[in-house]
Formats: sequence, structure tokens, C-alpha cells
Amino acid sequence: MVLADFKSAGAGQAGAVGSIPTPSAKFMTKLSVLPSIEKLIERPEFVPFIDSLSRPLVVETARSVVADFREKVRTGNNFEETELIEVIIQRLKEKERRFLIRLINGTGVILHTNLGRAPLSRRSLEKAAELLSGYVNLEYDLKTGERGGRGAFVEELFYLISGAEAALVVNNNASALYLTLSVLAKGREVVISRGELVQIGGGFKIPEILETSGAVLREVGTTNRTVFADYEKAINDKTALILKVHTSNFKQVGFVESVPAAELAALARSKDVLLIDDLGSGAFVSTERFGLPREPLVSSAVDAGCDLVTFSGDKLLAGPQAGIAVGKKEVVERLKKSPLFRALRVDKLYFLLLGEALKYYLNQKETGELPVYRLLSMPFEQLKARAEKIARQFQKQGVETVLTDGQVGGGALPEELLPSWGLALPEIYPANVWEEKLRLASPPVIGKIVKDRFIVDLRAVFPEEDEVLVSVLKTVL
Repeated sequence: MVLADFKSAGAGQAGAVGSIPTPSAKFMTKLSVLPSIEKLIERPEFVPFIDSLSRPLVVETARSVVADFREKVRTGNNFEETELIEVIIQRLKEKERRFLIRLINGTGVILHTNLGRAPLSRRSLEKAAELLSGYVNLEYDLKTGERGGRGAFVEELFYLISGAEAALVVNNNASALYLTLSVLAKGREVVISRGELVQIGGGFKIPEILETSGAVLREVGTTNRTVFADYEKAINDKTALILKVHTSNFKQVGFVESVPAAELAALARSKDVLLIDDLGSGAFVSTERFGLPREPLVSSAVDAGCDLVTFSGDKLLAGPQAGIAVGKKEVVERLKKSPLFRALRVDKLYFLLLGEALKYYLNQKETGELPVYRLLSMPFEQLKARAEKIARQFQKQGVETVLTDGQVGGGALPEELLPSWGLALPEIYPANVWEEKLRLASPPVIGKIVKDRFIVDLRAVFPEEDEVLVSVLKTVL
């Protein structure tokens, strides 16, 4: 992945400044030479903000600041023109930070939900720029000249990589699961282990999704143990399906037991109900090759006989945000026929980015070019060397290299740590002060606090970002 340019930008909007009665002669002198807002924003200081935020937003911001200064005059306070300019610039900087901007992830969490989860590959983005700046055959069959299926090429790639008969794509995994339950189980029972009634990101709970979809929850087993007989006893003529949910964001240890997907698939077939497996993380490559425990593979769930498997696109699949369902053709077609599917579908950009990510797996290049796997496979000694090189430039300021631990993130392998190296900032300031200084830097650097020390963990920092990180540290130190 190539480091994107970190640009400073800003914006605001303007209007004319009329005469402002004030008892302050000094202020009147300054105001008399103050240009109109339209002329004010032509100053060189505002050019970058106009480029990044738009002229109307710069104008509006300038108008708002001038209005604030008018109030100062009414209360008998004076101001300098430079003060006015500084306040406008500060407001514009605050506004541009509300937009998506590039930052450095020094938290050590590779799939950080708040920071956008999986970074996308440069090659995928270049392909998107090349194709999507014009028209594409999104729903057009070039062979027949008639309307074609949206995203058919991505569905074909999912067949190849997962072994499933069919696939569909919606906007996220919660949507994939909601669509599945709404279409396949509305008004009927869904059998699920109590140990799998999880809460996923953003406060969404599996029981709430079930309730909203119109399905009826049928809990079986206990929090820590659910056995085959529990499922078998619960299935009746009201049962629509068995739902298996991967507990990807927590781990149970001790006296625990769950039923493998293959056994549940056999039971579902014998009882003429469906088996749905919600994997969440969507792994297509073994996590064991990175020295991590095994994360369930999508292909393994398909091979086990699940009728449908749902998962995310922006976690271990390492693509854009999306919800994917793969499985039996008859089941997938039922979902596609629902009006709800149209409401949840994604556009051309997501299909293209998903397709490019899947090609890496099919070509067995996932560890070399997909940013997520590049970070996961970063050698420990390389992280140490990078940390030492940066720290040497700040020896006088007291920056130290420290052993630390990163994480996969994104709800995958919650207890597994990735050995890493980081930079501990000097204790001349409390950790929370360093956190704010780095967060408000340009570009922002988001780190972590460990034992009252602020640390920039290099596990999720790309090597080509090191120079930018050094520049930020020079500014704040």
C-alpha cells in the first residue's frame, strides 16, 4: 500500500460586512481596512480550505466568525485583523476534521472499527478510479445486449473461493442476517444456543435482530454448554431454521461445549429445516499461518453442509464494508426475490472492490498485497528496527522503544495478541495530554495508553508512514 498524501485543508462561507457602530475608534480603524468577506476569503491562507471543503463552506464559516466579532464590538471590545483570520482558520480546521481524513493508526489494532477497519489496496483503488470515472456494465449483459444481474461477476468469484452454489451481497453483515431471518423465518421459530446470543458492533444484539425480523427466538442449552440433544428436542413443526453464530468478539473457556456445524447440518436435513451459520469475520485464509489460533473459514462452513453462511466484507476478507451470504442456490434465490434485498443492495464501487480483493485470494497473493495481511505478517524484528530508528531521532526528548501487543480487531480472535514494538512518549506530560496532542496533530496519530504511558504501536503503521510519523512527533515534541 502506498502512503497517500496528507493534505491540510479548510473551508467556510462568506457575506458582506456592513458598518458596525461601536464606541471603539481603534476597532473602527481596523474595520475600515477590513475587506468584505468575499475579499477576505481570497487571502492565500484560505485557498487550501476552499480546495478541500468548498467555497460556500468557507464563506459561511467566515460569516459566522465575523458575526461573533460584531458581538465583541457591541460590548466594547477591540480586535486585530490577524485575530479574526486566526479564528476563521481554526474553525475551518475543525470543520475539515469532520470529513474523512487520513490518519496514522498507532493503536496496534489492525481491523479497528472506529478507524475504518480494513484498509484497501492501492491496486483496487486504482482499478476503481480507472473504471468508475466512466460507465460500466453493472446490470448489462454484453453477450445478449439485455439487462443482466447486478454483481454477477463477484458472485462467481465467491462460488470459486467458497465452494458455495450461490452468493449475494448487501451493505453489511447485520443486513445479511436480517434479510435472511426476515425471508426465511418470519413468524416461525429460530433455534439458537443461549451461548451464541451475542451483541455485535454498535449495540446490535442478535435477539433484537430476530425480533425485528419477525422471527421467533427459541433458546436452547445454557450460556456455557449446548449439546446436540438440546437442538434436537427444540425442533418442531414451527421451526424454520437453526441459527449458529460465531462468538467472534469474546471467548468462553472452562466447562464449555458447543455443537459443530457438520452435526447441526445433518440434524437440519433430517428435520427438514435450514441451517444458517453467521461467521461474522469472513476468513478465507488460515490465520494459523500468522501464528494465531484458527478462525473459522467460510469454505469450511460451506463444506460442513450449511444452507447459508453470512459474513462481513471489511474484516478478515479485507475488502470494503459489505454483508455477504453464500450457500445453496435455492436459498440464496429466495433472498434475492425479496423486496428487502433491493433496499439493502450495494452499488458498483463495492462490487468492484470486493471483486479485486477476492482475486488476491484466488491468485494466492493475499499476504503480499492486501494491507490487512501485510500488517499481520509484518516481522517482529522489522517492527523493532523501525521503532529504534524513529526513537533515535528523539533521544534528547526521552522517546523510548517498548515491547507492546497489537490485536487483529474487528471482532476476530479477541484474546489473541500480536507481539509488537512501539514508541513510548516521555512522561513530561500525562498520557491523556499526549493523546490529545497527537489526536489533534496534522495528520492525526491515534495511539493507546498502557500503564499511564502514551504509546504509538507500530503494528498497524505502514512502513511508508514512518516519515510522516516522525514529522508529527517533531511538531508535538
